[in-house]
Amino acid sequence: MATDDIERSRRQAHLQPAEADFDPLPFDAAAARAFGSVAASLRARGRKPAARACDALIAAVAVASSLPLYTADPDDFEGIEGLDLRPVPVSASRPR
Repeated sequence: MATDDIERSRRQAHLQPAEADFDPLPFDAAAARAFGSVAASLRARGRKPAARACDALIAAVAVASSLPLYTADPDDFEGIEGLDLRPVPVSASRPR
């Protein structure tokens, strides 16, 4: 989603070590079912699920897996029913 090559490269450099530290969770049938309630929660708050599609998919996997979602952008996930949201502070020197 980065708009320029420098930002894209910076984000990729930040992402690669994180990918090595975590096993990905699948978007499976349970997550697909949870996606409906995530989308409904966003709509109930006057937000458009399509505009937040990636965030909604991430939230659906967390809800379906009964796992907390740690994020530096808690406003992106605010109000999603059943989501255990855990805000993470970000230092000014750390890339987002």
